[in-house]
Amino acid sequence: MLARKWADTAALRTTQWGLITSAQFQQHGVTRSDQLRLRNAGLLIPVANGVMRETERAGEGVLAAAQLAWVSAVRDLTPAQRLSAPHPDCVVTGTTALAVHGLGWPGEGLPQLAITRPRTTGGRTTTTTRYLYRASALSWDDVVILDGLPVFTPSAAIRDLGQDNRGHLVDDLAGYFAGVAVVAADRADRESIVAAIAACGARLRPVVCDVRTILDRVFRKAGVAEDLLAATIWGGLWQRRFTADRAHHVVATALSVALDAIAGRTAADPAAALTRLFERNGAARKCVVPDCDWWAVEQNRCSAHAMQRRRERVLSDPSCPGASTTATPRRSGHGWWGHLDDDGETIACHECGERFRALTRTHLETHDLTAREYKQRHGIEQRIGLVSTEVRELRQHLVATNPRFSERFRRNPDEPRLADLPPAFENRSH
Repeated sequence: MLARKWADTAALRTTQWGLITSAQFQQHGVTRSDQLRLRNAGLLIPVANGVMRETERAGEGVLAAAQLAWVSAVRDLTPAQRLSAPHPDCVVTGTTALAVHGLGWPGEGLPQLAITRPRTTGGRTTTTTRYLYRASALSWDDVVILDGLPVFTPSAAIRDLGQDNRGHLVDDLAGYFAGVAVVAADRADRESIVAAIAACGARLRPVVCDVRTILDRVFRKAGVAEDLLAATIWGGLWQRRFTADRAHHVVATALSVALDAIAGRTAADPAAALTRLFERNGAARKCVVPDCDWWAVEQNRCSAHAMQRRRERVLSDPSCPGASTTATPRRSGHGWWGHLDDDGETIACHECGERFRALTRTHLETHDLTAREYKQRHGIEQRIGLVSTEVRELRQHLVATNPRFSERFRRNPDEPRLADLPPAFENRSH
């Protein structure tokens, strides 16, 4: 009798890659005592709570883990019933889907499944699966069936990685996307993959990942020199204000150009194409300050001289009658309106005239002011910090020499300026 029941489940076990659940066994009349006898006979081994696998078909790798996760998600239905439903109940997604497609590494976590359920904080994790909840119903249009397993297309899996769950799946999301783009250079669906990466990387709010890192790594793979990357990708483009659609177009076009060069589809120079995309006048510009060889990032100045210009200039007083046409400087407390009185080591407080290395919240509270209110009262731009040049450069130096941020600042043309500080700063930073 048990042998006949075992034979009746052969077709089901074949369609589920040798896996079968206790609920499916009971639907075929195989009781729990019968299941124990089959396990004692060496025909089955338990692989998860309520899920068993044929002993001779033990699988390894990301695909076997994804198959186990998909079977464990819904244990009372057959694959035929689940695949014929109007909407998928759950689909392999995230880094697992990209690894199944051969586009990336699966990571060290559990396989990820997209499931339609009310979103909860952080998602739910079982012993076999990490569920990524979706508010809307899943669609078969974004799914491909690989050996009976529903897997999201690469573009849909990339979109899932750009959601709130991304921080729990990949530590370096920008580097991961760059690797996916390089691997996809020869694929037929490359344009959809590039569009999905650009949509995640070029999003302005909320910021998903640093799109400059993606472009930097891909163009380095295409053979672009480091100095040109510093002049374009790391040259302050993403600090300018432009629409997300424009950013998406620039990123997608730049990635396509680099991937064409990697795949050998075109003889065009990716460096020239990168310059045309990122520079307004078709050529990289130098800082207009004499004896400065750094690249211009804002108003024809490098970032250091642009910051210096903002800190030193005097704004026109809006209370003066001719303020719209004539800049009329005036006193504002103990300083000039719109001017941060900085002598390099200290700055002056407009309220009391005392000089400090930085105007802290504790000091401003003595004048019943916050930092924002202080800047508004004396015409100082909100983006300018209330610190002296010495403190500002020291902080920049500490960030630039921090191992966590060193890779990013090596591609920043201002890095030598921040690293070559006087010995006093070097001694103070240790």
